[in-house]
Amino acid sequence: ADRGPCVVAPVRSGDHARQPPVTQDPRYARHTLVPGWDQARLAAAQVILIGLGALGNEVARILALFGVGSMILCDPDRVERSNLSRCAFFRESDCGRLKVAAAARALADLAPGCRLDARPQTLIHGVGLAELRDAALVIGCLDSRTARLQLAGRCNLMRAPMIDGGTHPWGGELRPYLDPDGPCYGCGLGEDARARTAAASVLIGGWMAMTALRHLLGLPVPPGLLQIDGPAGTACPWPTPPPWANCSPNSPRARSRSPGRRSWMPLSAPVATIARPAGACRPRPSRPATPLSHW
Repeated sequence: ADRGPCVVAPVRSGDHARQPPVTQDPRYARHTLVPGWDQARLAAAQVILIGLGALGNEVARILALFGVGSMILCDPDRVERSNLSRCAFFRESDCGRLKVAAAARALADLAPGCRLDARPQTLIHGVGLAELRDAALVIGCLDSRTARLQLAGRCNLMRAPMIDGGTHPWGGELRPYLDPDGPCYGCGLGEDARARTAAASVLIGGWMAMTALRHLLGLPVPPGLLQIDGPAGTACPWPTPPPWANCSPNSPRARSRSPGRRSWMPLSAPVATIARPAGACRPRPSRPATPLSHW
């Protein structure tokens, strides 16, 4: 059903003039007991969230509860009935509405102090390069390799910190790319999986939000790919190799880092010249899983 033009104005949740200072707001009293917590730093942070499906719902919900001050929500899709069993923010009456609009309204009730900007466009048209550059963190909750490569290419171009996550029926994985000179996105690519459950989205969304929180607070974040298996109760962390160690020597990014060689790319360069192709990495050897409590 068509619910009107594909335009959503920024949602300004709450009356900030009547909100107490975040450092004095009893809403976050328990948070401030956590070692290293800085509520004022979270309130000053802007996070860009790309993808408002099941995983994006969970990440946005937790970040809002943390007290993140500003979020840009970007997704061109509309709510379908298949979303209702997996997405906490969507209701029956939201079917046919824009995901970003439905999510922004729910977040405004959940976290009145969070400034929300809903962008119902694809990531290429919905979020500018300067916004990626200036954001405290970019989080990708996308379900296709093409979209992930597009986002990774733009974040790499602007040296923007990014966390990518994905789910499969009984688990999933997250990949923090917080070091602009670290390994590239293609090093951890796996096969796409379409079957997903709400439980997997909650599990992976929680891990992603925890990783995002530590980065926003300036706390250490373990590098590398983390594969999570729900039924087995394990998380398998892959240590980060030296930058570009697994990259094909013929990939554009590896060539651009060869001694004595520089690569110049215009802002209009296609993603294929910015992000390394998906098949350019050598496979990693298998390794035993690690219990969740050991990571």
